[in-house]
Amino acid sequence: MAFWEKTRHGDEQVAHLISARIVHFARQHQASALVFEHLGNLKSQSGALNYSSSIPPVQ
Repeated sequence: MAFWEKTRHGDEQVAHLISARIVHFARQHQASALVFEHLGNLKSQSGALNYSSSIPPVQ
């Protein structure tokens, strides 16, 4: 598997994990809808990706 394929696969795994955590949180709080804001091409000041480790794990 090429480097970029592995990278894309990792990105997809992270996106799936985050979406599962959002849904879990919404269910815990009996939310009836999820609303997202499109923020465009938001980047940190350094231009690097910033993954937060403060998201609690899904149980």
